[in-house]
Amino acid sequence: MILHITIPRLMPIRLAGGPLRETTPSWSPTAKTGRSRIKTALGTIRFRHGTPSIDINAMETSEKAATSDWFDLGAKALRQTVKDLPELYACPLCLHGFEREQIGYLTREHVPPACFGGEKLILTCGECNTRARHSIDAELGKFIHLRKFVRREMDEMRQYKVTMNGTTANVLVRFGSDKCEVVDFSNRNSPVVSADLRNHLDIASATASLDWGFKMSPVQDRYRIGWPEVSLLRAVYLAAFAKFGYAYIMRPALDTVRKQIRQPEKRLIKYFLTPVVDAPDETRVIAYVQKPEWMRCLMAQIGQFRIFLPFFDEEASLYKRLSEAHNNREKTKVSATLLPWPRTPEFLLDFHKAAVVRRLRPSDS
Repeated sequence: MILHITIPRLMPIRLAGGPLRETTPSWSPTAKTGRSRIKTALGTIRFRHGTPSIDINAMETSEKAATSDWFDLGAKALRQTVKDLPELYACPLCLHGFEREQIGYLTREHVPPACFGGEKLILTCGECNTRARHSIDAELGKFIHLRKFVRREMDEMRQYKVTMNGTTANVLVRFGSDKCEVVDFSNRNSPVVSADLRNHLDIASATASLDWGFKMSPVQDRYRIGWPEVSLLRAVYLAAFAKFGYAYIMRPALDTVRKQIRQPEKRLIKYFLTPVVDAPDETRVIAYVQKPEWMRCLMAQIGQFRIFLPFFDEEASLYKRLSEAHNNREKTKVSATLLPWPRTPEFLLDFHKAAVVRRLRPSDS
């Protein structure tokens, strides 16, 4: 897929899906669960009660200040999109609402995950953060380590399983750019296995022969197929939230994305990611694709991966069209508006919706 970046003329353009509907939220308390729900035209925000497990006063001063500032900005952005709300921050993933005294439920999350060089960008609830850290983000970390192993870029010691002339053993290996060093194996195997492996290595070293079998595979880096991709989808979703805010993520087209993030074991979206050859790991790009018209969407690139998200309401069928193009092996030249990757929460559609639409929405004339 060829990316051709253009900056369109700024002009007043009507949003085809119509403006966001402003409604008075209805308050629906639920006594059994201790939660309430705010129903709006854009969706339902669940209100969480109780005492948080993390005391914000115990945080470092800088962390406490940043968390409080992001809470204030997020609550203000939410009230811009859904009128007459109390001071409330909604987690962008589960849409549970949190009051100020519950700020300890919220965590400043790395986007993309820290294992991919991400930085703290947005507040999510601790439950959503922890679930991802121990599932899809952990699988992404395994994928990254395995890729480093294949590229011989490992800069740390890892445990591997080595098979040499019929003997299989666990070894601790240190990788360099031009060598692989077996650091330890005696303490990781039975005495018999350790002795057999040492004998094979001694023979290979003494004879300088290349006529010996050697197979090495990582022990801890086997990842679940499809889960690293969902971790990247989640990262781009959170980056888009930081960029555009609640007015973006509360649209119906994003329901499928959140569902895919919650259920990584299911292939709910057939095609949402494409690899990019030779892109640096540090690449961070967000762009609004304008042409071709069938592909109007939000596209983000993290390292060697481009991930696609719906942007306007009529693009809910985006993934079906992308899947068809992928299956037909279509090569597509893309024209898009390039946007800076967010470094802090911006919530542009909540605060500056008209200006954003004028800039991004292509003319239908």
